[in-house]
Amino acid sequence: MEAFLKYCARFLSEKYNNDFETVKLVFPNNRSILYFNKYLTEFTNKPIWAPQCITISKLFTDKTKLKPCEDLLLVFNLYKSYTKITGSNESFDSFFLWGKTLLSDFDDIDKYMIPAKDLFSNVKDLKELDNEIGGYSKEDEEIIRKFWKNIIDSRDSIEKQSFVKLWENLYEIYLDFKNTLKNEGWAYQGMLYRSVSENPDLKFGNYNYWFIGFNALNKCEKTVMKKMQTLSIANFLWDYDEYFTGNNFHEAGLFLRENLKLFPPPSNFVINSNMKKNGKPEIECVSAVSGISQTKYMSQLLSKWSKEPNFNAERTAIVLADESLLIPVMYAIPHNLGTYNVSMGYPVKLSSAASLLRNLLQLQQQIKSTKNSNRFYHKQVNYILNNSLVRLWINKDKDLDNLITNFINQNMVYISIDEFKTEKLKQIFRISNSSFAELTAYLELIIQNFMLIETDDNLIYREQQFLYHIYQHIIRIHDLVEKHNIPFEDIKSYSKLVEQIINTITIPYEGEPLEGMQVVGFMETRPLDFDRIIMLSLNEGIFPKKTVAPSFIPQNLRIGFGLPSQEYRDAIFAYYFYRLLQRSSKLSILFNSATNDLGGGEPSRFITQLKYEWPFNIDFRNLKRSAHLKPVEDYSIPKTDEIYKQILNVCIGNSKRKLSASSLNQYIKCPMMFYFSTLLDYRETDEVEEDIDQRVFGSIFHEAMQIFYNPVHQKPNNITAKYLQTVLNEKQHESLRRVLKKAFAKVYLKTEEEKFELFGKNILDFEIILKLMLKMIEIDLNYAPFTIWHETKDFYKLKISNTKINEIVIKAYIDRIDFKNNIYRILDYKTGSVKNKAKNIDYLFNHERDSEADAVFQIMLYTILFAEKNNCISNSMPGLVFLKDVLKDNDKYNIEIDKQEINYIDYDLITRFKKNLNELISEILDKSIPFSQTQNLKNCEYCDYRTICKE
Repeated sequence: MEAFLKYCARFLSEKYNNDFETVKLVFPNNRSILYFNKYLTEFTNKPIWAPQCITISKLFTDKTKLKPCEDLLLVFNLYKSYTKITGSNESFDSFFLWGKTLLSDFDDIDKYMIPAKDLFSNVKDLKELDNEIGGYSKEDEEIIRKFWKNIIDSRDSIEKQSFVKLWENLYEIYLDFKNTLKNEGWAYQGMLYRSVSENPDLKFGNYNYWFIGFNALNKCEKTVMKKMQTLSIANFLWDYDEYFTGNNFHEAGLFLRENLKLFPPPSNFVINSNMKKNGKPEIECVSAVSGISQTKYMSQLLSKWSKEPNFNAERTAIVLADESLLIPVMYAIPHNLGTYNVSMGYPVKLSSAASLLRNLLQLQQQIKSTKNSNRFYHKQVNYILNNSLVRLWINKDKDLDNLITNFINQNMVYISIDEFKTEKLKQIFRISNSSFAELTAYLELIIQNFMLIETDDNLIYREQQFLYHIYQHIIRIHDLVEKHNIPFEDIKSYSKLVEQIINTITIPYEGEPLEGMQVVGFMETRPLDFDRIIMLSLNEGIFPKKTVAPSFIPQNLRIGFGLPSQEYRDAIFAYYFYRLLQRSSKLSILFNSATNDLGGGEPSRFITQLKYEWPFNIDFRNLKRSAHLKPVEDYSIPKTDEIYKQILNVCIGNSKRKLSASSLNQYIKCPMMFYFSTLLDYRETDEVEEDIDQRVFGSIFHEAMQIFYNPVHQKPNNITAKYLQTVLNEKQHESLRRVLKKAFAKVYLKTEEEKFELFGKNILDFEIILKLMLKMIEIDLNYAPFTIWHETKDFYKLKISNTKINEIVIKAYIDRIDFKNNIYRILDYKTGSVKNKAKNIDYLFNHERDSEADAVFQIMLYTILFAEKNNCISNSMPGLVFLKDVLKDNDKYNIEIDKQEINYIDYDLITRFKKNLNELISEILDKSIPFSQTQNLKNCEYCDYRTICKE
């Protein structure tokens, strides 16, 4: 079917015989002008004077001396009027966002020519209201009266009082704001439109005007069109389909039904479009599990289409409801399609460049000043150093990687400014937060450096474009702040303003609309036609948008006064959607079926409408993952020769990874976990641990007690009650604090240096561990005298039978071994919620068990290893020290097996344990038994490898 603009070009070409000297054509946007002119050239074989083509906004701008004013300056002038009228001392950064909302309301008021005084009435009672309102329908008057009655009846509410107080000032703010702009020759769009439509001396020249392809018209546009119609100089060509204009209840035809009545097209301009009768297009509706899944399907579909003989890339469009998918879409378009054009806006806030700027601002806001130096917060430092622009500018990736690794290894939560040695790093990591001017200069310099990078990488180039737009706005903000002396409470307020403004920037991608396939937003499709269309992210809440546009004018008042409401916006979305169906032959509609905590995953209402209204078949289907999930029991790793060689090396201690209580616990709970951790040595990526978790907390406590009880490396170390009492009596416990500081440095900061400062929650953690140490020493005071065994970290050899090897090597790091009354206590400190009981020895080796038995297995293994090596089987006691019980003065550390408290391990206990251990090692060494997944899904909940298994 012929495109609407092509039909218009044919119609006008024949009407004027290509003589357009006295013709002006008015379009919704510049893109439609390009397409119209392209089609017009097809209807002439000789050079002609093209008709004058303008946009509707250009038509109005040309009829007034007022000039459009940029948004930032508009909001600032509105801020001045607001503070002048109300006497408020609100800061500009606080006003900015809601000031934009108020500006939008003023724009609507003027575009729809609402009597602002009536709207912003200083309402005191209903009698005054009756005098104020008039000229509206009875239905609208009832809506207005009902709203104000509710407000007046509830004025005791603080919120209602605040609303009425602001409302009573809005008319004066509105007048002052407009007068200020008018005196300077500026205007916002609504003000400009209204000045034109209310001008009684409006002149249009000796032209015939044609308005082409419009849908929703505001009152200013209707007023001007009506004037021109009265002068017989205005003509109208509407793009519509009987499918939605012939149904008085169809929202897509809401505006066009009125337009056709008010401004009928020429009688000989007939659009033969009726989708319901023509049965077009072929429609498929596909649910995908994510945005990326949509783009992958889009790529496959385009590849399929491109092989069809009637495929025309220039008549194909990808239409995005969610602009955040633009970058993934651009990467997913098949290369064989050649060039394509992007004509839509992309929010700067979604770019890596904006994230970099946010982190630079936060870097300056979160500087931690100490006695010794100034420090930056690690999250901002890490993000900035890993940014592609930063790495390319510094051009020393290896040095940067070493620097980042050093920060992680030393667990630097706050990083000293002295750590940044090179000149380029010093430019980024310096203090520039004493004033807005200094901060602006800091941002400008960094952005300029990054924009000067020469690169062939399209991704880097795109980020540079984002930075350029950010740079322009930062300069503009700086000039405005300086010129008008805008006050800020502190540098955070200025940073907040910069971030708010950047979050509102949208970069228009503008290429060659007449070349190749089109990637557009729905708004950019006006009034274009395509043969094949792929719509992405057609979800409810995205298309149409779920949220009501923010406004100070309540919805019921908007309805009563005839301002755009939610119904108005929904009708616009409906028209965008259904108009694209009119002349297409193939239409693929995709939506995201994934849900989250807030819901989501719901297809757009327009999809549902099609499902029940469309008279022809629609292919509804689900887009499944390409990688099917395998059943848990089927996922296993066979022991190949190479893997088996690794197993042998691990068991005999001939590899980096050794057998340990932890690795054996892993194998018991899930052989696959053992495979990933011990054989493949897969680890989570190291990162700075800002908060001390239970594992690190316990390790610091253990290290501190080790240092305390072993001040001199000797074996054994005798501990007396007198020594412990001296420590407890020490003022401020300075020696114990020094010990704990060493432990903190070694475990948490991974350094031997003791000159460091703790921040935030870590100070509290330090004091809690100190309190635990004091409590532990108090308990030990009652147990003294005793001897501390110094050598707690060791490699133990254990004889194994019925396997290919005779003995295994097990690494053990025992928290504490002490000796008294001929009893060795093998103790392990525990911070988590584990148990000190086990049903029996066999249960410790049961593959169906969970993590709660890990601690008993571990301490039993440690005790047996120590006892056999040191010939003290009958006088060794395993014990678990629960730190949460230390504060309760609990000195009972025994474990229980078979409901019996273990005071020492005997030969029967050792025999049963070693029998199971022998069978466990035999299983690990059995080449016919693969590494398989656990059947106890509870063990998967906190497993580091669960995502790998699921894939």
